[in-house]
Amino acid sequence: MKASLKLLERETGLLSRLRRALVRAPTPFNYPGDHAMHRWCTALLMGLMSLAATGTTLADSVTAPPSAGELLRELVEINSTHAHGSTEAAKALAAHFLAAGFAAQDVTFLAPADHPSKGNLVVRLRGRGRGRPILYIGHLDVVEARREDWNYDPFKLTEHDGWLYGRGVIDMKGQDVAMAVALMRLKREGFEPARDLIVAFTADEEAGGDANGVSWLLATHRDLIDAQIVINPDGGEAFR
Repeated sequence: MKASLKLLERETGLLSRLRRALVRAPTPFNYPGDHAMHRWCTALLMGLMSLAATGTTLADSVTAPPSAGELLRELVEINSTHAHGSTEAAKALAAHFLAAGFAAQDVTFLAPADHPSKGNLVVRLRGRGRGRPILYIGHLDVVEARREDWNYDPFKLTEHDGWLYGRGVIDMKGQDVAMAVALMRLKREGFEPARDLIVAFTADEEAGGDANGVSWLLATHRDLIDAQIVINPDGGEAFR
Protein backbone atom coordinates (compact mmCIF):
# COMPACT_ATOMS: atom_id res chain seq x y z
CA MET A 1 0.00 0.00 0.00
CA LYS A 2 1.32 3.44 -0.81
CA ALA A 3 0.53 7.03 0.05
CA SER A 4 1.74 10.20 -1.62
CA LEU A 5 4.50 11.95 0.33
CA LYS A 6 3.18 15.27 -0.96
CA LEU A 7 -0.32 14.42 0.25
CA LEU A 8 1.03 13.51 3.68
CA GLU A 9 2.92 16.79 3.87
CA ARG A 10 -0.19 18.74 2.83
CA GLU A 11 -2.39 16.82 5.26
CA THR A 12 -0.18 17.47 8.26
CA GLY A 13 0.37 21.09 7.21
CA LEU A 14 -3.34 21.89 7.22
CA LEU A 15 -3.40 23.28 10.73
CA SER A 16 -1.96 26.72 10.05
CA ARG A 17 -3.91 27.12 6.81
CA LEU A 18 -7.18 26.12 8.43
CA ARG A 19 -6.52 28.45 11.35
CA ARG A 20 -5.91 31.37 8.95
CA ALA A 21 -9.07 30.50 7.01
CA LEU A 22 -11.11 30.49 10.20
CA VAL A 23 -9.73 33.87 11.23
CA ARG A 24 -10.27 35.52 7.86
CA ALA A 25 -13.83 34.56 6.99
CA PRO A 26 -16.45 31.86 7.58
CA THR A 27 -16.40 30.81 3.92
CA PRO A 28 -16.45 27.21 2.64
CA PHE A 29 -13.06 25.58 2.67
CA ASN A 30 -11.83 24.33 -0.70
CA TYR A 31 -9.01 21.81 -0.65
CA PRO A 32 -7.29 20.70 -3.87
CA GLY A 33 -6.87 17.08 -2.87
CA ASP A 34 -8.51 13.76 -3.61
CA HIS A 35 -11.84 12.69 -2.15
CA ALA A 36 -10.36 10.89 0.84
CA MET A 37 -8.21 13.88 1.71
CA HIS A 38 -11.20 16.20 1.33
CA ARG A 39 -13.17 14.10 3.81
CA TRP A 40 -10.30 14.28 6.28
CA CYS A 41 -9.96 18.04 5.85
CA THR A 42 -13.68 18.46 6.44
CA ALA A 43 -13.52 16.41 9.62
CA LEU A 44 -10.48 18.28 10.90
CA LEU A 45 -12.10 21.61 10.11
CA MET A 46 -15.16 20.65 12.15
CA GLY A 47 -12.95 20.07 15.14
CA LEU A 48 -10.84 23.16 14.68
CA MET A 49 -13.94 25.35 14.58
CA SER A 50 -14.17 24.77 18.34
CA LEU A 51 -10.72 26.26 18.94
CA ALA A 52 -9.77 29.69 20.23
CA ALA A 53 -6.20 30.93 20.58
CA THR A 54 -4.68 32.08 23.84
CA GLY A 55 -1.61 34.22 24.25
CA THR A 56 0.49 31.54 25.93
CA THR A 57 2.70 28.69 24.80
CA LEU A 58 4.28 25.79 26.63
CA ALA A 59 7.65 26.22 28.26
CA ASP A 60 10.69 25.73 26.08
CA SER A 61 11.57 22.66 28.14
CA VAL A 62 8.70 20.73 26.58
CA THR A 63 9.95 18.40 23.86
CA ALA A 64 8.97 19.46 20.36
CA PRO A 65 6.62 16.92 18.81
CA PRO A 66 8.06 14.61 16.17
CA SER A 67 7.54 15.45 12.53
CA ALA A 68 4.76 13.64 10.74
CA GLY A 69 7.31 11.67 8.74
CA GLU A 70 9.24 10.61 11.83
CA LEU A 71 6.13 9.48 13.65
CA LEU A 72 4.75 7.66 10.63
CA ARG A 73 8.02 5.79 10.25
CA GLU A 74 7.93 4.79 13.90
CA LEU A 75 4.35 3.52 13.72
CA VAL A 76 4.75 1.68 10.42
CA GLU A 77 7.79 -0.13 11.82
CA ILE A 78 5.72 -1.35 14.78
CA ASN A 79 3.96 -4.53 13.68
CA SER A 80 0.38 -4.04 14.89
CA THR A 81 -1.32 -6.85 13.01
CA HIS A 82 -3.91 -8.92 14.84
CA ALA A 83 -1.33 -11.46 15.99
CA HIS A 84 0.94 -8.79 17.51
CA GLY A 85 -1.65 -6.34 18.79
CA SER A 86 -1.63 -2.56 19.21
CA THR A 87 -0.17 -2.16 22.71
CA GLU A 88 3.34 -1.28 21.54
CA ALA A 89 2.02 1.37 19.15
CA ALA A 90 -0.33 2.83 21.77
CA LYS A 91 2.47 3.09 24.33
CA ALA A 92 4.79 4.69 21.79
CA LEU A 93 2.19 7.37 21.07
CA ALA A 94 1.56 7.88 24.79
CA ALA A 95 5.24 8.63 25.34
CA HIS A 96 5.18 11.28 22.62
CA PHE A 97 2.08 12.97 24.07
CA LEU A 98 3.60 13.06 27.55
CA ALA A 99 6.84 14.49 26.15
CA ALA A 100 4.78 17.13 24.31
CA GLY A 101 3.41 18.44 27.61
CA PHE A 102 0.12 16.61 28.09
CA ALA A 103 -0.69 15.85 31.71
CA ALA A 104 -0.56 12.21 32.70
CA GLN A 105 -4.29 12.21 33.54
CA ASP A 106 -5.03 13.27 29.95
CA VAL A 107 -3.03 10.44 28.35
CA THR A 108 -4.71 7.17 29.24
CA PHE A 109 -3.48 3.76 28.10
CA LEU A 110 -5.98 0.93 28.54
CA ALA A 111 -6.07 -2.73 27.54
CA PRO A 112 -8.48 -5.52 28.42
CA ALA A 113 -7.10 -7.76 31.15
CA ASP A 114 -7.73 -10.83 29.01
CA HIS A 115 -6.16 -9.25 25.89
CA PRO A 116 -3.18 -7.24 27.12
CA SER A 117 -1.71 -6.92 23.63
CA LYS A 118 -4.83 -5.06 22.41
CA GLY A 119 -3.98 -1.69 23.90
CA ASN A 120 -5.89 1.57 23.36
CA LEU A 121 -4.87 5.17 23.98
CA VAL A 122 -7.21 8.05 24.83
CA VAL A 123 -5.77 11.58 24.74
CA ARG A 124 -7.64 14.73 25.79
CA LEU A 125 -6.85 18.35 25.02
CA ARG A 126 -8.82 20.22 27.65
CA GLY A 127 -10.95 23.18 26.68
CA ARG A 128 -13.14 25.79 28.32
CA GLY A 129 -16.13 23.53 28.81
CA ARG A 130 -18.45 25.25 26.36
CA GLY A 131 -20.12 22.08 25.23
CA ARG A 132 -19.53 18.35 25.25
CA PRO A 133 -16.30 17.13 23.67
CA ILE A 134 -15.51 16.32 20.07
CA LEU A 135 -14.07 12.82 19.70
CA TYR A 136 -11.82 11.55 16.91
CA ILE A 137 -11.27 7.82 16.57
CA GLY A 138 -8.54 5.99 14.69
CA HIS A 139 -7.46 2.37 14.85
CA LEU A 140 -3.83 1.36 15.32
CA ASP A 141 -4.06 -2.20 14.04
CA VAL A 142 -3.30 -3.14 10.44
CA VAL A 143 -4.09 -6.00 8.09
CA GLU A 144 -1.63 -8.88 7.93
CA ALA A 145 1.16 -8.42 5.38
CA ARG A 146 3.51 -11.07 4.00
CA ARG A 147 6.91 -9.88 2.81
CA GLU A 148 6.70 -11.97 -0.36
CA ASP A 149 3.55 -10.12 -1.44
CA TRP A 150 5.21 -6.70 -1.33
CA ASN A 151 7.81 -4.93 -3.43
CA TYR A 152 9.17 -3.42 -0.22
CA ASP A 153 9.22 -4.57 3.39
CA PRO A 154 5.69 -3.74 4.60
CA PHE A 155 6.98 -2.93 8.10
CA LYS A 156 9.60 -0.43 6.94
CA LEU A 157 8.55 2.98 5.68
CA THR A 158 9.94 3.35 2.17
CA GLU A 159 9.86 6.48 0.02
CA HIS A 160 10.13 5.98 -3.73
CA ASP A 161 9.32 8.48 -6.48
CA GLY A 162 7.36 10.68 -4.09
CA TRP A 163 5.26 7.80 -2.71
CA LEU A 164 5.36 6.23 0.73
CA TYR A 165 5.10 2.46 0.99
CA GLY A 166 4.34 0.52 4.18
CA ARG A 167 1.55 -1.37 5.88
CA GLY A 168 -0.85 1.17 7.33
CA VAL A 169 0.23 4.36 5.56
CA ILE A 170 -3.33 4.68 4.22
CA ASP A 171 -5.32 2.40 6.53
CA MET A 172 -4.84 4.10 8.83
CA LYS A 173 -1.57 5.04 10.49
CA GLY A 174 -1.29 8.03 8.20
CA GLN A 175 -4.52 9.46 9.63
CA ASP A 176 -3.43 8.51 13.16
CA VAL A 177 -0.24 10.49 12.66
CA ALA A 178 -2.12 13.50 11.29
CA MET A 179 -4.39 13.54 14.35
CA ALA A 180 -1.52 13.02 16.79
CA VAL A 181 0.79 15.66 15.33
CA ALA A 182 -2.04 18.20 15.03
CA LEU A 183 -3.08 17.65 18.66
CA MET A 184 0.51 17.93 19.91
CA ARG A 185 0.99 21.11 17.92
CA LEU A 186 -2.17 22.66 19.35
CA LYS A 187 -0.91 21.84 22.84
CA ARG A 188 2.53 23.25 22.18
CA GLU A 189 1.13 26.49 20.70
CA GLY A 190 -1.09 27.08 23.71
CA PHE A 191 -4.46 26.72 21.99
CA GLU A 192 -7.43 26.28 24.28
CA PRO A 193 -10.51 24.73 22.63
CA ALA A 194 -13.98 25.93 23.45
CA ARG A 195 -14.68 22.29 24.34
CA ASP A 196 -12.45 19.31 25.01
CA LEU A 197 -10.95 17.52 22.02
CA ILE A 198 -10.42 13.79 22.49
CA VAL A 199 -8.57 11.36 20.25
CA ALA A 200 -8.97 7.62 20.81
CA PHE A 201 -6.36 5.40 19.16
CA THR A 202 -7.96 1.98 19.26
CA ALA A 203 -7.28 -1.73 18.86
CA ASP A 204 -8.55 -4.59 16.77
CA GLU A 205 -10.65 -2.93 14.09
CA GLU A 206 -9.31 -4.86 11.12
CA ALA A 207 -9.89 -8.33 12.52
CA GLY A 208 -13.40 -7.49 13.62
CA GLY A 209 -11.93 -9.04 16.58
CA ASP A 210 -11.95 -10.35 20.03
CA ALA A 211 -11.01 -6.99 21.59
CA ASN A 212 -12.41 -4.25 19.37
CA GLY A 213 -11.20 -1.05 20.99
CA VAL A 214 -14.20 1.17 20.29
CA SER A 215 -16.67 -1.42 21.57
CA TRP A 216 -14.56 -2.14 24.64
CA LEU A 217 -14.12 1.54 25.52
CA LEU A 218 -17.85 2.15 25.15
CA ALA A 219 -18.64 -0.79 27.39
CA THR A 220 -16.05 -0.21 30.10
CA HIS A 221 -14.73 3.39 29.93
CA ARG A 222 -17.44 5.43 28.31
CA ASP A 223 -16.66 8.43 30.51
CA LEU A 224 -13.27 8.79 28.80
CA ILE A 225 -14.75 9.06 25.32
CA ASP A 226 -18.20 10.55 25.92
CA ALA A 227 -18.72 13.23 23.27
CA GLN A 228 -21.30 15.20 21.35
CA ILE A 229 -19.73 14.57 17.95
CA VAL A 230 -17.61 11.61 16.84
CA ILE A 231 -15.40 11.87 13.75
CA ASN A 232 -13.83 8.87 12.05
CA PRO A 233 -11.22 9.98 9.48
CA ASP A 234 -10.96 6.39 8.25
CA GLY A 235 -14.45 6.58 6.77
CA GLY A 236 -15.08 10.30 6.61
CA GLU A 237 -18.13 10.12 8.86
CA ALA A 238 -19.19 12.35 11.70
CA PHE A 239 -21.91 11.24 14.12
CA ARG A 240 -23.80 12.91 16.90
